[in-house]
Amino acid sequence: VTTVKLVAPGGGMVELLRFRSHLDVAEWQGTPCSTGLTHIALTVADIDQVCRRLADLGAEVRPVVASPDGRVRLTYCRGPEGLLVELVEEVG
Repeated sequence: VTTVKLVAPGGGMVELLRFRSHLDVAEWQGTPCSTGLTHIALTVADIDQVCRRLADLGAEVRPVVASPDGRVRLTYCRGPEGLLVELVEEVG
């Protein structure tokens, strides 16, 4: 794994990972939360509002689901370049 960390003053961080052990594939056949799948996760205040806005802009958004512990609601969509984007709303 090659790792790059971008640290902001005040403690924010973005970590980028490149898994060398996983083959590049044109179409992912696993689940969105599978190890090795490249994606970015964003925490949002109102996931329903964000999903409606993305759908209005033509994005394909998966149904929103709750985590098993009920602490977050989440979904996935694709960014303009095909990157998988996870949207997370903290609710509990």
